[in-house]
Amino acid sequence: MGLGFNKHLTKILIVIFAAVSILAVPFNKDSVFGYGHTLGISAVSLASTTTQDTPIDLSSSVSTVADGNIGTQPVTSYDGGSLTNVDLTNLGNIGGQIPTVGKAVTLVSSTPGIPITIASNRVSNASVVIPNNTTILAPAAWDGTITPPAAGSSTGTAPSGFSVGGSIVEVGSSTAILLFDQPIDVVLTGVTGPVGYKAAGSNAWVQITSACGGTYASPSPPVFPGECYSSNGTDTKIHTYHLTTFASLVAAAASDSSSSGSSGGSSGGGTSAPSCNDSAAGGAPALLSATAAGPNKVTLTWSKAKDPVTHYVISYGLTPGKPLYGNPNVGGKDTTSYTVGSLSGGTTYYFRVRAGNGCNGGPYSNEIAVRPAGAFVSTPAAGFLPGVLGTTKTVQEPAGEKPSQSDQPSQKSDLVSQQPKSMASTQYGGLLGSFFRFIFGFISSLFGR
Repeated sequence: MGLGFNKHLTKILIVIFAAVSILAVPFNKDSVFGYGHTLGISAVSLASTTTQDTPIDLSSSVSTVADGNIGTQPVTSYDGGSLTNVDLTNLGNIGGQIPTVGKAVTLVSSTPGIPITIASNRVSNASVVIPNNTTILAPAAWDGTITPPAAGSSTGTAPSGFSVGGSIVEVGSSTAILLFDQPIDVVLTGVTGPVGYKAAGSNAWVQITSACGGTYASPSPPVFPGECYSSNGTDTKIHTYHLTTFASLVAAAASDSSSSGSSGGSSGGGTSAPSCNDSAAGGAPALLSATAAGPNKVTLTWSKAKDPVTHYVISYGLTPGKPLYGNPNVGGKDTTSYTVGSLSGGTTYYFRVRAGNGCNGGPYSNEIAVRPAGAFVSTPAAGFLPGVLGTTKTVQEPAGEKPSQSDQPSQKSDLVSQQPKSMASTQYGGLLGSFFRFIFGFISSLFGR
């Protein structure tokens, strides 16, 4: 019996040694999953550094949505890249436009494990960095091409208090909103300060107000399908799930006392308060619905306000009539829907919306309460900042709309923040689970169990 036990013990030690040896090797998702083609989506290999001035044609390798699936993934519960259980049929709003998904293609670096950097000779201060094995999610009308960085146009309505700066880069597609299942980086060399974007099909620029967590070299993911920015003091990196036209923004100078429509500057050499010469919107929009759109999400719909309107503002609070956070621009004048993400599950929110015209804000809509499901989240909703307008810029407020100091949100919270779940970590965990189940099964078999 003792000899038999020693034989079993020897086998067990061999298995444990093998397990330790395997776990000591750094995990490489690319090598384990063979380019990660577990999604059943067509793939195209690109050089890790791709520099060209003409569009990159991927059209011959694009997969299309069929029977509610893209590859092997249901479009209503997509798992890929850094996304988990995402409904691609309900993506909310990007710069006043509603993105759709009808096609997909996976980009594979010619050098496994190395991201794909796309640049052009036409624009020297911009590049796009796409992680290896990232899938493009595009509308059905997409022509299957990616435009390398090119000089863009400043046309369109700038965010309130800004003008569009000199660094304007169009990348991806001028006619379609291209989404990605992992955040990609748009690097603007030599650009510091505020930045913004204009979505394909939109005439309104949107300031990127969310600063990325993490570091400049390794920023934390934004909330899908949104974006965030990071700066190292010299350059700006836009960490984004979508490609469009990006630009630097320049703060507009405050009007002085000689400006048309301004009234009475202070006497005795004092500094006059900045004035706003834009007319208020023609009335308040009607907030029609606020519906839980999935875990930690709420979709708002409203009717259009009467002109003049350049954009819409959303605010919310945790008690009726007391707004705490605001997003100063959720889309242009034709926007009538917006999905708010990164809300805390089980918390009741009170939303309202109003139209803006340049620096002037119109009256607020009615207020609707909604309670989303999902995990607890400690931070404000994606794109929202403290204050009714979510901004510290000088903007005309309707009478009675400013919250009291006691209504301002605390900097502390007992809620636990939630980050997007990594598909790689999920797959790795699945492998480890299967591996250890095999080990335990083997050990049990040695003892006849």
